[in-house]
Amino acid sequence: MRKYLFILFLTASALSSLSSRDWDIQYECIRETYAYDDTVGNDVVFSLPKGSILNSNGRWSGYPARFCFFQEGKEYWVPAIDIKPVESDTLPEIFTEDLGSHWITSYVLSALYVSKPREFLYQYEPYWRDDYNAQGQFDWWNSWNPNILDSYNSLLKFYSVTFGFTKLLVTRITKADNSMYTIDAIVTDVDVPSRQKSNPIFSELENQEVKLILEFDGDYLDIYLNDTSTHFAQLVRIDKDLEDAIIQKMKLEPVDLSGLHWPTRADGSMHYPKIPADLTDFSPTHTTTANLRLRIQPDTSAGFFTTLPEGTKVQVTEEGETETIDGITAPWLEVISESGYKGWCFGGYLAEMATEKPEDSRQEPVTSEDEASSNSTMNQLQPSWLLSVVGAGVLLVIVAVIVVILRKRK
Repeated sequence: MRKYLFILFLTASALSSLSSRDWDIQYECIRETYAYDDTVGNDVVFSLPKGSILNSNGRWSGYPARFCFFQEGKEYWVPAIDIKPVESDTLPEIFTEDLGSHWITSYVLSALYVSKPREFLYQYEPYWRDDYNAQGQFDWWNSWNPNILDSYNSLLKFYSVTFGFTKLLVTRITKADNSMYTIDAIVTDVDVPSRQKSNPIFSELENQEVKLILEFDGDYLDIYLNDTSTHFAQLVRIDKDLEDAIIQKMKLEPVDLSGLHWPTRADGSMHYPKIPADLTDFSPTHTTTANLRLRIQPDTSAGFFTTLPEGTKVQVTEEGETETIDGITAPWLEVISESGYKGWCFGGYLAEMATEKPEDSRQEPVTSEDEASSNSTMNQLQPSWLLSVVGAGVLLVIVAVIVVILRKRK
């Protein structure tokens, strides 16, 4: 599916320079680059120094994308990756540069942990089941790809059944803080696959100006439309290996999740991988002495997917290398927590639990020492017992004598 949709996308891209409405936009070169005489090819006409101002009508074409600009009445083309709107900030490099990573919708990651990944995807994108696969033309999963976005400081290109094949011309970028950006953009070229029944988000906004709010959190990105009350997408950045694993899962092929690089948030926390632990034979050996992060690898730079509260019971399953952290020297330990998490934590903040011996109702054998102690106790008790008996007998005799004397007097 991805291959065929991508061909459609490239075709639409190639024609966009002819079909798009003209817009008056000024761009600035963010690095030294080159002017080309066509939308494709490597025929350089002249170089463009960093900071060069280019007048454009907003038309773009080709893959990778190039923008049309005019100089001395002639038309040239400049790579979209090398320009931004004038008097604008720039977006983070992880979003705009080709760093070997792709952006996907976050829910797709959960498909790696379900037995029926296609049915799981249908919950979010029923198009594949109801609209496309129903045509019986081919199995969509054989060419499906989770990547949905190409992004530059000058252009955003969405291609998915949720967003449609939508291009947005970026006219201004405003950085609010290190994690939040506002993008003013114009929605152009909303292409909807002919078999799709549902309307993408941007289908009614073509040729309109919109505002996108981007909130970055490490490898996670939340996108809002016009204001922060309208949240319409959460994306995550993944590398090629993780992308391939997702594709294999959709094909129902075996997937090895070990050794993959998983998305992390800015604070190092992770929602994945989900490492289930079998608690059938859970037998706690230690407790946490502080709030302790459970990491995917025995390293403080590794992502963590939960924090174990102080006092949590864990079972140690493996011991790693010794390290000194916070002045404490201890080994890293792989543990299973009582809540079902499995991962690595620093052993300096674990305390070994006292071993509880089970009560034994059987009578323990008496040792010679015990016997000696028992005999000694009996020997101590025997004189006291004899004295008590003799004393009682004497008392009875005295009482009897008194009774006899009293009777004689009468």
